Amino acid sequence: MNVENMNVENMIDISESIDDYSYDSFMSACFQSANKFSLSRARWTTSTCDELECDLKKWLITTIKTSKWFGYDYTIFSDDDANTEIEINIYEANNETKEIILKYTNNIYLEKLINGEFDECHQTLEDICFFRDTKLIVGTVSHERMVCMLPINDALKEFI
Repeated sequence: MNVENMNVENMIDISESIDDYSYDSFMSACFQSANKFSLSRARWTTSTCDELECDLKKWLITTIKTSKWFGYDYTIFSDDDANTEIEINIYEANNETKEIILKYTNNIYLEKLINGEFDECHQTLEDICFFRDTKLIVGTVSHERMVCMLPINDALKEFI
């Protein structure tokens, strides 16, 4: 699966409105609509908590390295530049994986609510994206607070 096969032109940016909805409800709609999801390897030095990654290991389908993914295009850099690829883990989307994501996060940007405030994510994974087969239906870039969606069914249309 690579970004060239993802039809992103028809996606709707819901970054401004997503906080108005229940995170649990949105995640339920995403997991109901998708059969796979991805998480990117976080490049930040503060990203040292690997509990989420360890708990999801059982459902890992594959890991890929690519220079293009939703919200990222490293092809603009020369081969001499460091970090010209992003590492992506692809997982099965099912009720168990949904519950694991909800266990460690409280919003679509994968942040955790601590003492009433969202704390910066320190997990080793970020940028959750959902797929129906090879079609991208929800894409995020956590640090940019960006969420785009392709509303393929009524469950996702509710969040437009």
